[in-house]
Amino acid sequence: MPEVNYARLPFADAIEFFRGKVNADTDRWDDIWQEQHDTQFVVAGAKGAILQDFREAVEKAIAEGMSRADFLQQFDQIVATRGWDYKGGRDWRANLIYGTNLRTAYAAGRHQQQTEPSQLKRRPYWGWQHGDTRNPRPLHLALDGKVFRADDPFWQTMYPPADWGCQCQVVSLSERDLRRLGKDEPDIPPIVGGIMSAFDPKTGTMLAARVEAGAGWDYVPGQSNIQQRRQQVLKRLDPALQGQIMAEVQGPSNLSGTNQGQIRAGNTMAGRTPPPGIVRNSRFVSRHLPQGRDAQKLLQQGKAAHVFLDEATMSRVESDLLARGEFAGTVRGHDRYGLGYPEPIGYRIAPDGERQSLYYAELKVKDGEYHAVPRNKPAT
Repeated sequence: MPEVNYARLPFADAIEFFRGKVNADTDRWDDIWQEQHDTQFVVAGAKGAILQDFREAVEKAIAEGMSRADFLQQFDQIVATRGWDYKGGRDWRANLIYGTNLRTAYAAGRHQQQTEPSQLKRRPYWGWQHGDTRNPRPLHLALDGKVFRADDPFWQTMYPPADWGCQCQVVSLSERDLRRLGKDEPDIPPIVGGIMSAFDPKTGTMLAARVEAGAGWDYVPGQSNIQQRRQQVLKRLDPALQGQIMAEVQGPSNLSGTNQGQIRAGNTMAGRTPPPGIVRNSRFVSRHLPQGRDAQKLLQQGKAAHVFLDEATMSRVESDLLARGEFAGTVRGHDRYGLGYPEPIGYRIAPDGERQSLYYAELKVKDGEYHAVPRNKPAT
């Protein structure tokens, strides 16, 4: 398979992801970890003006499709001007800065596009496409051509790039694509942390490969930005309103001696009994309400505003909401193929593992837009 040429694939979502970062001075590569890279631009050992120079060079590479050779020239100019004493060889260090930032930016933009409701409806499967031809990792070679459901938990920690220099990527596939690949159904994903048989091209033998991303790479680029934006918005609100919103988001708090938790998307609770307490249905996202007195009035009345179907859509919408001084509040339901009602918003988990629905959402359509009103029982 040919090498993925990221320098020729500029698109708006990747640029937006990179421009949302702030510079962070560091001494070591692991000073910033996993999803912290979603919001912070770092070059290990670079600080201040030289870090800003690298940032501008990387942004230009993403926005204009700068080649690796062109970036190497930029690297030389920055080092010569600033007198930076860096570790490692010139080509290796420049390629690391160039490749890592471009690949994570494109992965974040691609993931945002792939998780659009309309896209998931047409293409509910994701396939692993190997792209590292120079130094192939046996595990990544073994995953090449594998197709899993887009909502499988496997992708939460294995969405590429899954290690330093990884050039693998995820492609969205339809039912027709699946059949063209000779598959009647998606493959069964390996257990993350388990063992997978893989071919080692260096030795020409089979080996047992651990199914895991490299240290610091077990996250989905761009996914953490959504939660951080919510927290930033909440901080701007009146403390009393913050408490009211958080109480509603976190669920009932009048159950003494119980644990509260959250089910991650992808049915991570399957096969085991969850702890007693209050949990969220995993398929819910935030609703959006006006700020101030109007918001407080809506909360008191138990009414909701517009329902947005997925995290990717909500990410873009929240940018507009922030600009207008609005905020994201409590949760409402959906499924991958559109709105699904009636649907329990939360569950009470009994000691014996039984799930007891707490409350539901009633769907209404007004002026061509979806609205939801909480109910104590399913709408009839």
